[in-house]
Formats: sequence, structure tokens, C-alpha cells
Amino acid sequence: MNDITHLPKDLYQRYFAHRLNRLELSLGFVLLSIVNSIFNPLFIHPNVLGTIVYIILLLFNISLLWRRLQDINLNGWISLIILIPYTLVFFILLIFLLLYPGEDHDNKYGTQPKEGVDVRKIFGLSQRTNLVVGI
Repeated sequence: MNDITHLPKDLYQRYFAHRLNRLELSLGFVLLSIVNSIFNPLFIHPNVLGTIVYIILLLFNISLLWRRLQDINLNGWISLIILIPYTLVFFILLIFLLLYPGEDHDNKYGTQPKEGVDVRKIFGLSQRTNLVVGI
């Protein structure tokens, strides 16, 4: 049985400890935009469920930016700039991350991401994770 004290380390390893290439970042933002549009009615009138969904989507956005910044050998903490509302800096950062190529060798944040897209990596799922959707 897993000990609850391992949870923060496991979450960090899953969502922040590796790198994303440009294509994976783009796909991640497209998928999060689709999810955001589905849950958008919850954000119109403030409620508890809408707040929880908003925080989860915000954390996934930070996670995507964090891992992409690590791909170009920058500190992931820069991704917290999205917490400042209505900043032009965020849009400039996003365009930069979508256009600037990552390092073509291993860096201090991990190994070079492979070409192509691994959806499991985008959403922090391990190779052993099975997605089960049921009612």
C-alpha cells in the first residue's frame, strides 16, 4: 500500500519532472481548450464545482508550460506568470514556446523528448496507466 507521504513527490514526477516538445505543448493546449469549452458554463456563475474545475485546468496549463520551459533549459517557475491576469507577457511567452526549438540533447531537466506526440506524457500518465471510462 502506498504511503500518503509519497504523494507530493509522485505528483511532481508525473506532472513537472520531464520535458515536452513543441508539438506536445500545442496538442496539450488544444485538448485543454476543448475541455475548457465543455466546462465553460460552470465558470459563468461562480460555484464550488466551477472553481474546482478551473483550478484543475489552471494546474494543467502550468504543468504544460513548466515542462516546455524545461525543454529549452529554462526554469519552470517562469510558467507562474500566467497567474498574473491580462498580461501581454504571457502571450509573448506562449508564442516563444511554440516557435522556439527545444535543446537537441539531454539537459539538467531530463532526456530529449522524442519526435512525435505521446498523449500519456502530456497528461502525466505512465506507461502502465490504463484509462477506464465507465458510468
